[in-house]
Amino acid sequence: MTRLQVERFTRQGATVLVAEDHSLPVVRFTLALRPGTIADPVGQSGLTAVVLDLSLRGTAAHSRESFNRALEEMGSSITALAAPSSRFGVASA
Repeated sequence: MTRLQVERFTRQGATVLVAEDHSLPVVRFTLALRPGTIADPVGQSGLTAVVLDLSLRGTAAHSRESFNRALEEMGSSITALAAPSSRFGVASA
Protein backbone atom coordinates (compact mmCIF):
# COMPACT_ATOMS: atom_id res chain seq x y z
CA MET A 1 0.00 0.00 0.00
CA THR A 2 1.34 3.43 -0.97
CA ARG A 3 1.09 6.11 1.66
CA LEU A 4 1.60 9.76 0.70
CA GLN A 5 3.07 12.03 3.31
CA VAL A 6 3.88 15.72 2.90
CA GLU A 7 6.69 17.26 4.91
CA ARG A 8 8.18 20.75 4.95
CA PHE A 9 11.81 21.23 5.79
CA THR A 10 14.57 23.81 5.56
CA ARG A 11 14.23 27.46 6.37
CA GLN A 12 13.58 28.11 2.69
CA GLY A 13 10.39 26.04 2.89
CA ALA A 14 11.25 23.20 0.52
CA THR A 15 8.33 20.79 0.23
CA VAL A 16 8.92 17.06 0.15
CA LEU A 17 6.28 14.62 -1.03
CA VAL A 18 6.98 11.10 0.18
CA ALA A 19 5.16 8.08 -1.24
CA GLU A 20 6.16 4.93 0.60
CA ASP A 21 5.67 1.52 -0.99
CA HIS A 22 7.65 -1.23 0.71
CA SER A 23 6.77 -3.90 -1.87
CA LEU A 24 9.97 -3.11 -3.83
CA PRO A 25 13.45 -2.20 -2.55
CA VAL A 26 13.59 0.96 -4.66
CA VAL A 27 14.21 4.58 -3.76
CA ARG A 28 13.49 7.31 -6.29
CA PHE A 29 13.49 11.05 -5.89
CA THR A 30 12.90 14.01 -8.14
CA LEU A 31 14.05 17.48 -7.24
CA ALA A 32 12.30 20.30 -9.10
CA LEU A 33 13.95 23.70 -8.84
CA ARG A 34 11.99 26.84 -9.60
CA PRO A 35 11.98 28.67 -11.89
CA GLY A 36 14.26 26.81 -14.33
CA THR A 37 15.55 28.14 -17.63
CA ILE A 38 12.66 30.52 -18.13
CA ALA A 39 14.24 32.80 -15.51
CA ASP A 40 17.86 32.64 -16.66
CA PRO A 41 19.25 36.19 -16.41
CA VAL A 42 19.51 38.21 -19.62
CA GLY A 43 22.85 37.45 -21.21
CA GLN A 44 23.25 34.26 -19.17
CA SER A 45 21.02 31.94 -21.15
CA GLY A 46 21.65 28.34 -20.14
CA LEU A 47 22.69 29.13 -16.56
CA THR A 48 20.18 26.66 -15.09
CA ALA A 49 21.38 23.90 -17.42
CA VAL A 50 25.01 24.56 -16.46
CA VAL A 51 24.23 24.39 -12.72
CA LEU A 52 22.33 21.11 -13.16
CA ASP A 53 25.17 19.68 -15.25
CA LEU A 54 27.70 20.67 -12.58
CA SER A 55 25.64 18.79 -10.01
CA LEU A 56 26.54 15.56 -11.85
CA ARG A 57 30.29 16.16 -11.96
CA GLY A 58 31.17 14.69 -8.60
CA THR A 59 32.38 16.44 -5.48
CA ALA A 60 35.59 17.75 -4.00
CA ALA A 61 36.22 14.26 -2.62
CA HIS A 62 35.05 12.25 -5.68
CA SER A 63 35.79 12.82 -9.35
CA ARG A 64 33.00 12.43 -11.89
CA GLU A 65 34.30 8.92 -12.66
CA SER A 66 34.41 7.76 -9.04
CA PHE A 67 31.03 9.37 -8.37
CA ASN A 68 29.47 7.53 -11.34
CA ARG A 69 31.21 4.28 -10.38
CA ALA A 70 29.83 4.51 -6.83
CA LEU A 71 26.33 5.09 -8.22
CA GLU A 72 26.70 2.16 -10.60
CA GLU A 73 27.86 -0.15 -7.80
CA MET A 74 24.64 0.67 -5.95
CA GLY A 75 22.56 0.06 -9.08
CA SER A 76 21.65 3.73 -9.15
CA SER A 77 21.71 6.60 -11.59
CA ILE A 78 21.14 10.35 -11.58
CA THR A 79 19.92 12.54 -14.40
CA ALA A 80 19.44 16.29 -14.63
CA LEU A 81 17.75 18.39 -17.28
CA ALA A 82 16.64 21.92 -17.91
CA ALA A 83 14.49 22.41 -20.97
CA PRO A 84 14.24 25.72 -22.83
CA SER A 85 11.37 27.75 -21.39
CA SER A 86 10.99 25.19 -18.61
CA ARG A 87 9.57 26.46 -15.36
CA PHE A 88 11.58 23.85 -13.48
CA GLY A 89 15.07 22.45 -13.47
CA VAL A 90 14.81 18.77 -12.60
CA ALA A 91 17.26 16.34 -11.03
CA SER A 92 16.05 12.77 -10.70
CA ALA A 93 17.52 9.58 -9.28
